[in-house]
Amino acid sequence: MAGSSRPHRGPSLLPRSLRGGIAAALLLSLVMVPIPWGDSAGSVFGAISFLCEGDWDFDEFPFLYEESPRGAIRPDALLNIHPSPAGDTLLSFTGLGVKLANLPATALIIRPWWGEASELLAVRTNQISGLFVLVGILWFSWGVLRRQLDPTQAPWALGALFFGTTLWPAARQTMWSNDVALLGVSGFLWVLLGAAPKHGSGSQSSPNPSSSESAPMSSRLALFAGLALGWAVMTRPSVLVLVGPLAIVFFLRLAARSRQWGAVFLLSGLPFALLLAVDNMSHTGSLWTPPFVSVGAAISERMGGDDTAFSGGLMTG
Repeated sequence: MAGSSRPHRGPSLLPRSLRGGIAAALLLSLVMVPIPWGDSAGSVFGAISFLCEGDWDFDEFPFLYEESPRGAIRPDALLNIHPSPAGDTLLSFTGLGVKLANLPATALIIRPWWGEASELLAVRTNQISGLFVLVGILWFSWGVLRRQLDPTQAPWALGALFFGTTLWPAARQTMWSNDVALLGVSGFLWVLLGAAPKHGSGSQSSPNPSSSESAPMSSRLALFAGLALGWAVMTRPSVLVLVGPLAIVFFLRLAARSRQWGAVFLLSGLPFALLLAVDNMSHTGSLWTPPFVSVGAAISERMGGDDTAFSGGLMTG
């Protein structure tokens, strides 16, 4: 049947000590100066550009492409703002999802101070957006861990994810494409692994504890899974290398249980795919070439490599 089975369980509260440690780290991030806008120029200024003119062409910020006394980015520099192949706009080394993720904070924090906002406020706003993305990643990760691990192990695993990886150090610097893409991936995994039996739920009376027939699923969860995966792919299409096989298996099992659920999963990701395609065509003239790939190739070529984003300094030693 295509109806919903037992409700999907969301994450419960973290242990108090872990909550306190994560909250302290997030507050500490706000008193630390975020890094300059070099590698994150696309997300810092892209959201402002969109709110000003409804595009991502950065023409409101001459210092991004004209030489100035403070040594700002120029089109011929080995940095992440570069002219498009047609030469009529500027491209950034930032995925589309990152610019979109910074829109709400930019509208709330910077727009009221239009004309008076400082560069520090712009990079701070981008950092705040990144911290909210980090909280979302932790929320989904906690939902996965508490379902797949023993209750005594899940808090340690989440603590290791936050303090023992680059997740928090990167998020407190600025908002990066990998974190924004990871938000979508973690949301997809939350549905994917949440649709599996909870750790320790198997028993002798359940001869096939790995069966998905009793797993919680609904049209809403299928919709959310498609949206989360679509968001991740729009931000960084390369995530398909990692989650593509999982997405195929998830779809096949979902469609076997309900064709409606399978259709909802596929269709819900299409808007993000269309956004990516339109953005690619309008900036690079190629359906399959995101702006950041074009910028990466140009940087690589100027560094002495060939014209691919996977060459350059690393390949030439």
